[in-house]
Formats: sequence, C-alpha cells, structure tokens
Amino acid sequence: NKGDASTQVIVPDIFISKKGKKWTTSFNHSLVPSLGINRKYKEMAKDTKLDKKTLTFIKNKVEAGKWFIDALNNRSQTIINVMDAVIAFQDSYFNSSNKLLKPLILKDVAEAIGVDISTVSRTTKDKYVQMPWGIKELKFFFSEGIVLDSGEKISNKVVKDRIKNLIDNENKKNPYT
Repeated sequence: NKGDASTQVIVPDIFISKKGKKWTTSFNHSLVPSLGINRKYKEMAKDTKLDKKTLTFIKNKVEAGKWFIDALNNRSQTIINVMDAVIAFQDSYFNSSNKLLKPLILKDVAEAIGVDISTVSRTTKDKYVQMPWGIKELKFFFSEGIVLDSGEKISNKVVKDRIKNLIDNENKKNPYT
C-alpha cells in the first residue's frame, strides 16, 4: 500500500568539509546529549562527614559517570580518526572530480589509527558521513581490489559501477551477449 510507505531519514554521524586543500572532520554532537557530573554529587564525594558506606557508594557512581562520559568522547574521536584515515586512503575519491574508489579494507584503517579491526568494523557499522556532495555510509568506502592488466589496483565497486553503466546504456533491442 503506497499510503503506508515511510521515508527513512538518515542523520549523519560526522560531517566533512574542505577548507582550502584540507579536509575537516567533525562529529555530529546533536546525536549525543551534553553530559556532566552533577555538582552536588561531586561535592558529596569529597564530604568526609558522610558515613563510609555512603561515601564509597557516591564516589563509585561519580567515577562510573566520568568513565561513561570519557567512553562517549573516545567513541566520537574514534569515528573522526576513522574518517580522517578513509580520506587519506581514498584521496582519488575526495580530491578529484571522477570520484574513483581505491581498494580499502578495515585492516588498513585499523593499522593506520592503531586500533583493532573489530573497532573499525563497529565504528563504521550504520554510521553516515555528510559530504559537500551527499551522504554516504562509512562502509561505502571499503572494498576489495581487482588488479588490472596494467598492474593498477581498483576497487571492485568501480568495476561494478562500470558494468552497470554498460548495461544501463546498451541497446535494449540488441543487448550485449
């Protein structure tokens, strides 16, 4: 039923823009609320008049809150680091008009930023980047490579796009065999 069709809105996790010759990456902070530790609890954690059990409980909760805030900040920075590495690896996509992808695997980015492959995998899963020309899922930038006769490696996505273009533009009454 066409009346029930819903539109999926994609909210980018990161934004990139070019200033001169340099790409700038920023995290979409509207996705994460501003967090902090309540001042009253910070003061209570220093109050030596409280009984030991209560003081220990409050200190533990304040530390857990600090840890959680730090973890969120680290997550934001990891997404930025991954995108910066992708931009560096995919120079021919970001800095040319033909937008050609090079082969790129998660391991390449993981090694470049000093994290485990699983971290890059989680970081790119269901995450989107807003570029000056549109929005793409971070996974879009990763693909295996194909070696051409010339020895040059190109992304298998480039080959698929070229095949699709050939099929879309072939004579439908006399298609390729």
